[in-house]
Amino acid sequence: MHAYWKNFDTQITCETIDKSTSIEGGGKMSKINIIPILIFIISALTYFVSMFVAGDLFPGSVMIILTIILPIIGLVLAFKSKKVVKVVGIIGNLLVLFVAGIIPAISMFFWNSP
Repeated sequence: MHAYWKNFDTQITCETIDKSTSIEGGGKMSKINIIPILIFIISALTYFVSMFVAGDLFPGSVMIILTIILPIIGLVLAFKSKKVVKVVGIIGNLLVLFVAGIIPAISMFFWNSP
């Protein structure tokens, strides 16, 4: 009977260790995985407020960082994320990058005066 209780204690200990390890690892990864979505939200809100509400919200170099460089970083981080965060991060950051960077760059070639 003593051996039964010894095995029972060992099983509980191993199970508790496994659960605590998986919770810590899962918590850290989920915090890192949400960064591409946060970058998308920050970039999209900055661009939207600057274009449609407030006019010149920040100086030019800060706007370039917030609407072009930050979505590129978010895009790279989104490719390293998993599942839904990956899809939202890629589509959202590409959308902001396309509207804030690619369309203005292409239109500059067509509406440039000599």
